[in-house]
Amino acid sequence: MSREPVCSYLVLTPSEDLAIELHKLLGGSTFWIPVMGFREAEGWRESLLSALRRCPVLGITSPRGAELLARSPEVLEAAERVYAVGPQTARVLLEMAGVKPILPRGGYSVSSMLREAEGAGEKCIVLARSRAGLGRGVEGAGLRVVEVAIYEPVIRGEMLEEAARLKVDVAVLTSSEIARMYCRALEKGGGGAGGYVAIGVSTALAVSACPPRPLCIPPSVKREDLARAALALCRLLKGG
Repeated sequence: MSREPVCSYLVLTPSEDLAIELHKLLGGSTFWIPVMGFREAEGWRESLLSALRRCPVLGITSPRGAELLARSPEVLEAAERVYAVGPQTARVLLEMAGVKPILPRGGYSVSSMLREAEGAGEKCIVLARSRAGLGRGVEGAGLRVVEVAIYEPVIRGEMLEEAARLKVDVAVLTSSEIARMYCRALEKGGGGAGGYVAIGVSTALAVSACPPRPLCIPPSVKREDLARAALALCRLLKGG
């Protein structure tokens, strides 16, 4: 009986929750380097409260956003209903704010959350999200979508350089911005991966600057399937 290949993985994602879960699913040789930090968007509370007065339905698109909102109870209280993009975001809301949001049943993505809201009869929804995510996943929505940036990403240069020095079998990238910066850093860092798994077309296009060509996974993929894709790519690279 053939054994599973011993693989090393680098996870480059803004989501600590995703990194922890992939570490559990993929095993001990999985490294997460937090190359991206965050800062709050200026005036986001006032902007969000203003939007919720016109549409009291709130959609939260990330655990990071959930943390900010949990520390701003006046914003959560202004929403009549709260939707969350996935279980990690929902867990943060429940544990930090005692709010149990509505979860999409058709996969964990912004588009799935919007379909869930539309199916529940919502006419509009206010999305609290990263500035880098504005406009993504809302195409073709059947309800009115108002987006409010509540935080914005900041690249940590020293962490990026550390990631670029690391050599692994497979790198998993979930952000086009991280992918672009990582590929540039590889020119000096000397590290890299034998193969890449990219979440979404924009990330795949960005990481295509780091040969070889990446394996592109849809944003709606579940985390277990993301881990399976990374493992399958490693098997392929190692001839298993």
